[in-house]
Amino acid sequence: MHSSSLSRAVALGAVLIVLDCAILFRHVLSLDMMSMDFIFCLCLFPVLIYALVQSIRMHQIIQKSNFLTKDVLSCSLLTQISHIIAIKKEQAKQEIHSELADTRAEIGALQSQINPHFLYNTLDSIRGQALIDNSPIIADMTEALSILFRYSISRTGNIVPIQKELYCVEKYMMIQQFRFPGKFEYRKQIDDSLLSCLIPRLTLQPLVENAIYHGLETRMEGGCISISLEQTAEYIVVRISDNGVGMEESQLNDLNNTLQMNSLAAPASHSPKGSGIALSNVNRRIRLNFGEPYGLVISSSPGLGTDVEIILPKAYSREDT
Repeated sequence: MHSSSLSRAVALGAVLIVLDCAILFRHVLSLDMMSMDFIFCLCLFPVLIYALVQSIRMHQIIQKSNFLTKDVLSCSLLTQISHIIAIKKEQAKQEIHSELADTRAEIGALQSQINPHFLYNTLDSIRGQALIDNSPIIADMTEALSILFRYSISRTGNIVPIQKELYCVEKYMMIQQFRFPGKFEYRKQIDDSLLSCLIPRLTLQPLVENAIYHGLETRMEGGCISISLEQTAEYIVVRISDNGVGMEESQLNDLNNTLQMNSLAAPASHSPKGSGIALSNVNRRIRLNFGEPYGLVISSSPGLGTDVEIILPKAYSREDT
């Protein structure tokens, strides 16, 4: 029963009690206390009193319940308002952090633009002086270093044709062969029709560097780094091979397992002895750009060398399609 209906019932009960009391009083005054009306009203009086008392109690209970409901609603509303305020504060905090990050990125970009230009100009000056002094080797090394540096920090795109990657590797190998004359040679077996296939920037050079430092560093001479480029029915395969120390089966299995678990969401992991840090980073960048089916597969034999296969999709540069 609603509070308003119950209030009307209480009022009606009070009126009935008043009328019943009036009838009883009238009969008492007329000394007519044996009539049927008097007996009926006398019996009805306690019933009306009981009904009125119960109605009043019910009314009090409903009012208390209404107060509790209002309190609950008030608490719920306050909770929602507090929740909205907390969300707004968090959003404002995130916007501030984002603006700070953007500002730092802009500052970093400005710094990275200033320092490279200084280095480019310095390298060009050294190369020019070397040509004047008739020192072609120094001029070539300086030019190779400048090209590598420009390529590594270029912001023109993360995906490039394989041809650009191979050119970068050639300059890198030129520098390494100058540093370690006669220690190793560089070979290529390339299908020219695949040179426009796409690959993440700085994929090949870190793997070649990894092969030199972890495969050939203990060899005094006779080392060899070879790169081949071919295609299967579904993939483009770039293979980087060395005839270095190779790996034991347990280490090879650990490395391949690490590469398989190198998911898109997970950060690049470190494999035992640090030999697979470059491999994990390159593998993750390939998967971030092309998806899980692609990446690196390693094969190796102790004392014979290591092969790193780069599995890529058949995607070509638009300029060459």
